[in-house]
Amino acid sequence: MSRRRALVFVLLFLLFVAYGAKVHRKAGDFRNFHHRARCALAGEAVYVDEPYAITYPPFFLLFVAPYAALPFGAAKAAWYATNVLLFLLLFRVSRGLLREEALAGPRRNLLWFLALLAVSRFLLSHFENEQFDFTVALSVLGGLALARAGRDLPAALAIGAGAAAKLTPLLFVVYLFAKRKARLALLAIVVFAVLLVLPDLLIGGSRERPLLAEWYELVLVRVTPWSGGSPWAAGGKIWAPGGILNQSLSATMLRFLSETGVRIKGASGIPESVSVNFLSLPPETVKRASYALAALLLLPLLFLALRRWSETPGRDLVRETALVTTLMLLLSPQTSKPHLVILLPAYALLAADALGPRKDRVSAVLFLLSFAAATLTVDGLVGRHFGDLFQALGAVTIGVLFLYAGLLRLSLRDRAGALPGPAALG
Repeated sequence: MSRRRALVFVLLFLLFVAYGAKVHRKAGDFRNFHHRARCALAGEAVYVDEPYAITYPPFFLLFVAPYAALPFGAAKAAWYATNVLLFLLLFRVSRGLLREEALAGPRRNLLWFLALLAVSRFLLSHFENEQFDFTVALSVLGGLALARAGRDLPAALAIGAGAAAKLTPLLFVVYLFAKRKARLALLAIVVFAVLLVLPDLLIGGSRERPLLAEWYELVLVRVTPWSGGSPWAAGGKIWAPGGILNQSLSATMLRFLSETGVRIKGASGIPESVSVNFLSLPPETVKRASYALAALLLLPLLFLALRRWSETPGRDLVRETALVTTLMLLLSPQTSKPHLVILLPAYALLAADALGPRKDRVSAVLFLLSFAAATLTVDGLVGRHFGDLFQALGAVTIGVLFLYAGLLRLSLRDRAGALPGPAALG
């Protein structure tokens, strides 16, 4: 290791330690994770209809169970250290995925600086809220890297694990089927199914009701913005219909197009209810409109998936799957800022196009618009009142839509000469 790299490593380590000390004093989601894992190990109810109930599938509990054996303070520190390690691995996997986009010299460093800057809001939110999304992102992106190398079995294990921990990565399975990678897709489905029932086999014990049934009844069938029965909606809390922390496409449309009041921090510092809707449509109408828009966003991806890759299939795979990650977040019933850490390669792709030989101005503008939209929700820059207001206005959702537009344009532009036909990784 060179002296310069060693110095950077030491500075990053000290920065993580200092930030970790700040996070350790805050009350994030890990306290709830730790408690629910202990409930699972003790045979008690995990999925309950109360504020701040967890919504992850039961497989998530297997990740948290080892920490449940530790006292809370030690477990919290270990969880933070694990997330630092997962972030470093996520960064390494992302760089590997973009090897065809590699730039030379200082521009390569600038590329990754800009990509990290673009997702910095989501990275910090992940650490502050002690979330689980580095694990999901690493499973999915690592699985794609393995698929690119032709290693179907470990790729299926990784993608299946990501889907079992959080259902939205199942969209990658749909993409793989469209790409005629049926063997990999079927293997991922088998892994997903096995991992869904595994917690009941390992820690289910003498429970009256299986964890999987508990999760299905109390979470899965009641988790969309359209249902008033979501565990967190019941208490009028975070995932209530149109709640500002939910930056999914459906929740943003619900806030824009129906009379859905949201609570934000007022200019005086006191929480207040506001409406940001432009129209007053019935929720059922908004629901149908959101499904129509979702189909419209999926059609270009389907078009790309059914076309033959170019002379660089690895690059095409990365670009198309970056599109899948944006759609996964937009079409999920629940999306918050920590979930967006998986967009690191997607932002890097646009930055590479803006900095590379083409010096594409449209990619640069869309990158900046996407970054600026998310930045409007940073309390430290705009204040808590305006940060909440911009979240209510769907700034993060709009930023992801800009990113989607840039990636779609990039894929269509460079694939204009490709002919329909079966795909192969080569």
